[in-house]
Amino acid sequence: MNNRASSGRKLDSAFWKRLAAGLMIAVLIVAAAVAAATYYTRQMESRRMLREAKNVRTAARLLKLESYGGGAELLDESRDSGFSETAEQEIRRLTGCRGDFYLLSWDRSHGAPESLLYVENGYMVLVKEKDGGAERYAEELSFQIYRIDKISGG
Repeated sequence: MNNRASSGRKLDSAFWKRLAAGLMIAVLIVAAAVAAATYYTRQMESRRMLREAKNVRTAARLLKLESYGGGAELLDESRDSGFSETAEQEIRRLTGCRGDFYLLSWDRSHGAPESLLYVENGYMVLVKEKDGGAERYAEELSFQIYRIDKISGG
């Protein structure tokens, strides 16, 4: 009888060790899946923000071309966005963007934003022209995407 009791304890011990190992593996798999899903969603969201910023820049260039013929003023330095109220509304209509955009500098020689900031859903995209001078044939832009996380506050 004593042999049976000790072999039963060995089986119970082996069972619990296997169960614990299986649970640890399951937890690691779930953690890896959550990390991959978070990374993927952040990448997709940052790509969407980049696309929105490019659309705002393109719409601003289009409006500048239209303003040459119509005489409407596109830029307004007294406003936060840097664009006139009608231009800002038209950019929103053309792009369908929901975020805020701020014109940091305008390239008068090319009739386009030289640097532009786009902010939406905790992301901030900075779009800047690369230096190329008069020999620049193709438009070259640099993009920086930042994620804004609230660390603390009331």
